[in-house]
Amino acid sequence: MHCHRDSRKQDADKAVSLGTDLPVVFVQRADILYERGDAAGAIRDLDKAIALKPDDPLPYWVRGRMRFEKGDTKSAHRDFDQAAALFSKIEGE
Repeated sequence: MHCHRDSRKQDADKAVSLGTDLPVVFVQRADILYERGDAAGAIRDLDKAIALKPDDPLPYWVRGRMRFEKGDTKSAHRDFDQAAALFSKIEGE
């Protein structure tokens, strides 16, 4: 399992180094970083994903979950609210 995570991280790192503008790559790498205990790095990647595509609810939801688990409930609440609003907008289309 650990080897698979290393491979996923290497793939994500390579995509980032090649200049990807796909938010999902940053979300995936954030998940891996968070699993490894690098919450700050994970949040940075999620911030980048949001900057690339601010109308995508996934990075807000993932960042909210991480913030909640780390005890930052106020920031988590804002992220969950934003994710919910964006999910609602998608469902309404």
